[in-house]
Amino acid sequence: MNSSNQITFIIPANNVEQLKQAARKLKRDQSIPHHQALDLIAQRYGRGNFQNWHHLIEAAKITAQSEAAFQFGLMIAFDMKDGMSFDYDLTGFVPDEQAPYFVYDDVLDMLRHELDEDGVPYHELQSDEIIKQEAHDFLGDIMFFRCITDIPSDIQAALKQVAKGSFWPPQHVWLNGAFYDASELPALDEQGNVVGIRFHC
Repeated sequence: MNSSNQITFIIPANNVEQLKQAARKLKRDQSIPHHQALDLIAQRYGRGNFQNWHHLIEAAKITAQSEAAFQFGLMIAFDMKDGMSFDYDLTGFVPDEQAPYFVYDDVLDMLRHELDEDGVPYHELQSDEIIKQEAHDFLGDIMFFRCITDIPSDIQAALKQVAKGSFWPPQHVWLNGAFYDASELPALDEQGNVVGIRFHC
């Protein structure tokens, strides 16, 4: 993440490749040095917030950490209350503000297929435009963390790792690219006994 004038830049790997291609085309079209073309593309992409290509790449490196955690690692999501009390230092996690960009499609799909009390999926009751807005609103009320230690072998191991720093399990988990809705899971002690049950309004 690169912030300038309160702007956060999320630059996934595929965007970097597209920008490199744009720089090569600009180099050919204007007969300018490659490094100059890269700098010009960075300045255009960042709307003046990137001085040069190096600054863009530094921002992309931060995005790459979130992207890797989403695709190949461990990422978790808490609601604000539980996220604020999560002792992530004890568990090998760090806060991740760029996660919503990567998890949006999973959250949107989850909301679309939620069932009401009659078993009707939500996408049959609401327009896609409304559901998309609700997905954005939902992500705004969630705190994300990514694992920076060894990645657990399975979801149970992941939940045990999180439990070292939180009474409640996370709402959602992404492990090696797989999405797990953990919002209905109870809180367990070290022996696996149920010590807390969530009640949803």
